[in-house]
Amino acid sequence: QQFFPDNPFDHFFLDDYYEEQYRNEKLLGVVFGAFALLAVIITCLGILGLTSFLMLQKTREITMRSVYGSGLFRLISLFSREFIYISVIAFLFSIPLCYYWFTGWLNSFDMKMTLSVWDFILPLALALIFTFSTIALTVRKAASVNPAENLRSE
Repeated sequence: QQFFPDNPFDHFFLDDYYEEQYRNEKLLGVVFGAFALLAVIITCLGILGLTSFLMLQKTREITMRSVYGSGLFRLISLFSREFIYISVIAFLFSIPLCYYWFTGWLNSFDMKMTLSVWDFILPLALALIFTFSTIALTVRKAASVNPAENLRSE
């Protein structure tokens, strides 16, 4: 008070200061995580709808293939191939945009971090697992129907 009488002493804890700095980043992480989960759910529902529609159109084909001895895994791989290709192509288009956006965002921090290949391969693997499992469940359901019911009008 003797040297700086106009400036009162204001104390603070350093961890509170850092907490205040990164509060927005934590909130962004929670919001981003919620929207990512919502996007995954909507994507799975879309794939489920598309495969259900495809199975309705190709019910006779699935029945004939299963009658002639095609296995369940062969049927699943036959109908999932197109969806897997579309997912991989969409992933390849999204890599440059995500890399540019994430590197710009990560460079705004004091502690620098680089992106690795696994930061991109892991989401692709999870998306392909979700896609394949959704298609597999739908094809299994369509292939387990009694062939006599589907071929009755033939």
